[in-house]
Amino acid sequence: MFEGKKNTDKWFPVVLLDGTDLVTPEAGKVFGDVTCKYHAEAGTSQSAYSVTTDDWKEAGEGQYWLRIGASEFTAEGKYQVSVAVAGCATYRFVVEVTDETMAELINQMDTIISHLDSGTNSLNVFTELSDIEGKVDNVIDDLGVGTVSTSIIAKLSDITDDLGVGTVSTTIVAELAGIEAKVDAAIDDLGVGTVSTSIIAELSGIESKVDTAIDDLGVGTVSTTIVAELAAVEGKVDNVIDDLGVGTESTTILEEVVSAGGGSSAAVLEADIDGMELKDVVERLQAITYGRKRVNFPERGQTTYYKQDGVTPLLVMYDDINEREVV
Repeated sequence: MFEGKKNTDKWFPVVLLDGTDLVTPEAGKVFGDVTCKYHAEAGTSQSAYSVTTDDWKEAGEGQYWLRIGASEFTAEGKYQVSVAVAGCATYRFVVEVTDETMAELINQMDTIISHLDSGTNSLNVFTELSDIEGKVDNVIDDLGVGTVSTSIIAKLSDITDDLGVGTVSTTIVAELAGIEAKVDAAIDDLGVGTVSTSIIAELSGIESKVDTAIDDLGVGTVSTTIVAELAAVEGKVDNVIDDLGVGTESTTILEEVVSAGGGSSAAVLEADIDGMELKDVVERLQAITYGRKRVNFPERGQTTYYKQDGVTPLLVMYDDINEREVV
């Protein structure tokens, strides 16, 4: 079977032998002696092809060349061609007709690869793919990992080794799993979950711990969001300051602290707590909040707040907010 290209003339070899002994080559046959017919595969009739002097060449010893195809091979598929000459056995051959010849397809593939700037027009696809791998290899070398002779997979493994997980022989997937385990262990150091607990579950556990810590302040429940509970904590501090008889719950904490110092000035409050340590201020606020107090002189509106022992006085307050002494 010969190869042909659709709508394209091509030369095909023809051998003419004696019609009786089928062995003796027949020489000297010219184009006018030739009757040529062709038909497409599965065809039910043949078409005649008029051979001209330009379409017929003799090579000698019964061997000839016939040119055919431009107007005859109009579709892809198989065609059978027959060449008959008086006194000679009829010569028949089959042509596989395609849009592109195999050589053309290889050339096109080679051109595409050449455009990738990955080697030369060698027609060796495997060689050029190897060149591409070499270029990728060089890119990885720019990362400072391994050498050109190191395989790409090994180099990627080296990169993950820089994370301190696994070895070059450890697969990348395994090393990523090792990284996850390291993060997992770091979260475990917070006292949440175990190594077998997923990271997401452990982060949820951390949130729950923070949530519980806020609940210890007596604000909200575990089901309350952290943001909501922090807002409630602020509200509690706000109420504590309100117990000083200053402002309302809608007043900001900063405004109330200033008011507690005597309206537009914080001078009185500053004088009261001058020289106190933070723990002393907190202790007095706790006394006010949790009700450790005694009304000594109701007619004067005097109230005394005490330490936990209920004996040692901490703060004496009067109805007039500006009459206050720190004990």
